[in-house]
Amino acid sequence: MNEKAKDLLERLRALDDPALVAFTPDHEGMNLLLRHVPAALLVRDVRNWRVLFMNDQAADMFGVSVKDVLGKTLAESGAGIIPEGNTGLSGIVRGTLRDTDGARVKVLVFTRRVSLRGSGAEIVMILDATAFGDDGSDSDKAGLTVFRRALAEGGTAYIYTEIAGGSIERDMIVLETGGVLPADLQDKVEPGCSISELFPPMEAARLVETTLAMDDGADARDITLKSGMALRLFSGGAHRALMVFPGGREQEPPSDRVQAKTGNLSATIRRTALNIAPGGDSTADGMLTMLGFTSVSVDSVDSAMILLEETPERFLFVLLEQENPPGFGSLAAQLLKTGTGLVTVSSGPAPDIPEGLRFAQVPAPLGINSLASAVSQVC
Repeated sequence: MNEKAKDLLERLRALDDPALVAFTPDHEGMNLLLRHVPAALLVRDVRNWRVLFMNDQAADMFGVSVKDVLGKTLAESGAGIIPEGNTGLSGIVRGTLRDTDGARVKVLVFTRRVSLRGSGAEIVMILDATAFGDDGSDSDKAGLTVFRRALAEGGTAYIYTEIAGGSIERDMIVLETGGVLPADLQDKVEPGCSISELFPPMEAARLVETTLAMDDGADARDITLKSGMALRLFSGGAHRALMVFPGGREQEPPSDRVQAKTGNLSATIRRTALNIAPGGDSTADGMLTMLGFTSVSVDSVDSAMILLEETPERFLFVLLEQENPPGFGSLAAQLLKTGTGLVTVSSGPAPDIPEGLRFAQVPAPLGINSLASAVSQVC
């Protein structure tokens, strides 16, 4: 039976059994199920590693369009997967995905060699490792990157450390500092020095043990040392910690919500909305989840700007629950630059919006129907 007859027979069988329609090629020549399977999937020619097929999820992860990557290697498209070891018998390997914006995300890569039209091909399935709590130390380190920048922007003093050594010889080594440290620490702290050189032995041991305990899941702890020095200790995982020192009674430690809410930012951010909710009290996160979005919440425009600059073109839209906040003009300009939409929650007059920015306004209090309608206008 020739190929034309086989194709006709398959179409006739699909007409007899509608359940088979999903397995027949669509007009673009791609299988409907493969294109929309909820995992990143691509097929490469093993002779030259050029991409033969890529589904929508993989295109989102790499930040490319399918038509622009077919027939090219990932490297030629400005993206790639960096393996962290040899593929085992199971065909699974940990690695780091690099998208076209340069963002790096820990992933699990599943591969299988097949014969396709008489030639060797490799089927590659990619899963975001952060969704399984398997993001590794580099990702943990990246989890505090944005937070450290937020501290630096606000002039808040901090010491970023990593635990070294083992057993009773554990110590914390300074990796980075910022801001004006308390007087007792000034001129003493520099990268490479140890916490035991800065604090009395008992207090240094307390900081080490607290950091180890926080590695199991705690985000932050307030600590007052015997000297009266107050600090807030944030866990970054992988034995890394950030010590933040308030600048005085009138200067509260900066909110940890940036760090806490961005640790799992990943290449699947294409379904993510940035919610600016002053005070942290908002019902919008739950509504966004109901609409199928992952919500990343911050409590100020300044924090939002940091995220937008660190992860450009990664959010579908921004939800702003504050009327004309300071820095709104800069925020609108950044959204216009990155092609991100804006939804504001306000019963007052609409703010000045630059021409070309996708914008919608809904009245307060926010409702799920009004939010869904606004999202449809800006996405």
